[in-house]
Amino acid sequence: MVGFAADVALAGTVLVTPGMLLAGTLRPGDIGPGPGRVFAIAGFLFLAVYEVVPVALWGRTPGKAIVGTKIVRAADGGPPGWLAAVLRWALPAIAFQLSVVGWVVAFGLRAYLALDPLHRGAHDHLAGTLVVKVPAEDR
Repeated sequence: MVGFAADVALAGTVLVTPGMLLAGTLRPGDIGPGPGRVFAIAGFLFLAVYEVVPVALWGRTPGKAIVGTKIVRAADGGPPGWLAAVLRWALPAIAFQLSVVGWVVAFGLRAYLALDPLHRGAHDHLAGTLVVKVPAEDR
């Protein structure tokens, strides 16, 4: 969960500056083209790439690298691969798109890991992954 918080801070920093520039351009009823809609789509795509690519290639996001954890396949400890990386990202990402209720659901999906004996979130169960601590000598 600490790695997730680090990722939120890092990715949020990248998205805040353009968001501040576009403040006030995205209204709740805005469904047409415009700077706010373009920023929302670009932000969604950025977050997808931020999460999926490093998990698929290296088993870790920048935030997980900072805190010394990585994502592995639960079955054999191998790298997660592209499908698992997409599945792991998709469940909370889709929930976040469902307004305020979706945000609560998305955080609940991540918080589920506190109840799991191996600390796997619902997204980890879906993707067949596990977050493990990386030994200091392998960082």
